[in-house]
Amino acid sequence: MEEDKGEAPMITAIVLYDLPPSIGLEECREHFTRIAPDFLKAKGFLRKQFICRKEGGVAGGVYMWETQADAEAFYSGPWRDGIRARYGNDPKIEYFETVALTDKATGKGSRLNLFWQLVGQDIDLVDRRRLRQ
Repeated sequence: MEEDKGEAPMITAIVLYDLPPSIGLEECREHFTRIAPDFLKAKGFLRKQFICRKEGGVAGGVYMWETQADAEAFYSGPWRDGIRARYGNDPKIEYFETVALTDKATGKGSRLNLFWQLVGQDIDLVDRRRLRQ
């Protein structure tokens, strides 16, 4: 496989932080629902899945960003200060290159052809005929 050098890779960040005992699943659901629209304003932000362990104790998000630089800028600013203030600890952040996507809601899946090629062959996660429609 060769990376397409013309584009920076899309980034998935998995962010986790510990919750105090006073914040459980329902408190997370309420807070996350309220703040969700605010993420749309962030430079390079594409998507976030808000997550919380059912038993409590840990919450966070799975984010997609246009670039790692956008993600790092966001996580080093007021967002991090808010996590520290609300939960009393620093988040644990891991970055991954997003190499393919699939989405049952849209019925589409594809490789990120801006970023990866495999000897001229398409790599799709769903039936190629459906993608051509």
